[in-house]
Amino acid sequence: NNEAELYRPVKEDLDNYTFRMVIDDAGLQVNQRWFTYIEDDGMDVLDQAFYDRNMFLQDYFNINIEFKRIGTYQMVETMRKSLMSHDDFADITFSVAGHVLKSAATEGLAMDLNKLSPLNLDASYWDQRIQQEYSINNMLFTLEGDYNCYDDLSTYVVYFNNYLYEQFDYPDKYGSLYDHVRDGTWTQSLLMEMVKGVAEEDNSNIAPGKRWGMYAQDPLPYIYYLATGNHGLVHEEDGSLSLVFDDRTVYNITETLLSDAIKAVAINEDVVVIESCVNAGTATWPDFFEGFATDKAMFYTGIMVDFQYFSKDMKSLYGMLPIPKYNSEQEEYYSWCSSQCHLPLVIPKTAYDHAETTAKITEAMAYFSKYPFNSKGMTVVEAEYEWLMLNSVCRTYDDLDMAKIVFASKAY
Repeated sequence: NNEAELYRPVKEDLDNYTFRMVIDDAGLQVNQRWFTYIEDDGMDVLDQAFYDRNMFLQDYFNINIEFKRIGTYQMVETMRKSLMSHDDFADITFSVAGHVLKSAATEGLAMDLNKLSPLNLDASYWDQRIQQEYSINNMLFTLEGDYNCYDDLSTYVVYFNNYLYEQFDYPDKYGSLYDHVRDGTWTQSLLMEMVKGVAEEDNSNIAPGKRWGMYAQDPLPYIYYLATGNHGLVHEEDGSLSLVFDDRTVYNITETLLSDAIKAVAINEDVVVIESCVNAGTATWPDFFEGFATDKAMFYTGIMVDFQYFSKDMKSLYGMLPIPKYNSEQEEYYSWCSSQCHLPLVIPKTAYDHAETTAKITEAMAYFSKYPFNSKGMTVVEAEYEWLMLNSVCRTYDDLDMAKIVFASKAY
């Protein structure tokens, strides 16, 4: 692998340097296993991969890695106070993108990652779309990559109930949904046609009770708008941002999406939209989770990681798909990774004096999350796919293929 050879970090003695990772809980009750490891008797395959990677890095660079959590939505204020008091509190931070991005850009709280030469930002272990979509005036303050997997798991997907799909004879009518994804014909019009078909069919012979075409987490219209490859803002040639809705073509897409697709099914109550929550898995959405798990809806649009909370109670077979394209002429899929649900990496301005060292370790953390550092165990990337299967987020190898498409199609 040319990239693996070209970008392999050089082993170096950093004289017992302490590398500090600080995360904002952000009200999401984020499990730290998405970023580091939990050192206890309950370590799972993903914890083990993070643990092995970090232990390797500590030896490789002669460093100590520390992990600290701060209170809900406190990162921006912590960065402000630290900059004013010259408090070098962290090497890298993780906080909700929608909160940190605007402050990092307007208040000078974060370093421009484009200027840190140890970061090989063109490498595949760094997310390329976030570098395009979160760039402001050609500066980059936030970054995602293989060093963690929370952004992957916070991406919106479509799950389907295979039992209902077969009961409505959809395999004969529409064929394999996985094949539609692979050949580029998995479109919003196809999905909505199937959603409407659930309500139009007499399904009393399947099971008693109301059936819906789809359950969905809001904001459903925005999720499907972003799936067209468009955004609310567009980058001009000079790197500045401007509103995109004065473009008539984009406006027409929005109008068509709302009137012909979502509005058409919403009028007939074929879609149940559930208010977004920040603590999935508790009593917040019991009816929602139980409903899909007990065959009340054929499709479910929501964040991938939430599915672990009710997949274990689901007796019917199911599958996972990316958010569908606007039409078959569209070349790529775009699955939204919400700015309120992922916590990108930031190097605070207070790390300026050791920014090169920080960037060097950060680059190695991402590199050795994808590429093996020994012949034992799994990399973080390998462990992530294993975790998806063990926790029933993915059920089959087809679902794993879909997960890879989703991760490659994240839109921010």
